[in-house]
Amino acid sequence: MKEIDLFEALKENYIPDLVKNDNEFGTFDCSSEKYKTHIELKCRKWHYEQQIIEKDKYDRLCDIPGKVKYIVSDPTGVFSYDIKNIPEPTWEDRSMPKTSEFDCKDFVMKKVGYWNYNYQGKLIDL
Repeated sequence: MKEIDLFEALKENYIPDLVKNDNEFGTFDCSSEKYKTHIELKCRKWHYEQQIIEKDKYDRLCDIPGKVKYIVSDPTGVFSYDIKNIPEPTWEDRSMPKTSEFDCKDFVMKKVGYWNYNYQGKLIDL
């Protein structure tokens, strides 16, 4: 699944007023006026034992006023997290691809954190 597919599924089935962020490089991907929520979307090719987030992204999302959801799809389903209400992850430095798009082969050190996958449960079964 790609982020546009996730966006369309959420809009069609759960959040009819969902609109994309006009800024392609903005902190969040979309928002809903009805739910007064900003949403960051992530699509993973594999299921991992824990969710992962870059500290820079976490900090920027937490700085947004109001509700902020972090919605992640993987082969086992779609999970929604209220980013401001998960326990703050323990941060570590980890070598990761410079970007997550286009099969990037350049690696850089990034500060990342993890939290339990089932913290807030499944939103949609794939």
